[in-house]
Amino acid sequence: MLLEGDREKTYNLLSEMLKKDPNNYVAHLAMGEYYIKDKNQEKATFHFGKAYEYAGERSKPYTRYMYLSNKLILEQ
Repeated sequence: MLLEGDREKTYNLLSEMLKKDPNNYVAHLAMGEYYIKDKNQEKATFHFGKAYEYAGERSKPYTRYMYLSNKLILEQ
């Protein structure tokens, strides 16, 4: 999901998506990924938590998987 090479553009796009729809679980999931790559675990955890909160029941396992797999990346 993250735009290759342009982190500022990625951040701006995701921020705009969340401004328009704060309950957008996909945008929260992507923002969590953004912060994982930025090595900001606190903000990543916040956005993954919001993604999980707003995800439909069918999407919750995937959201949890993304959080856990990205958390492992941070711990390495």
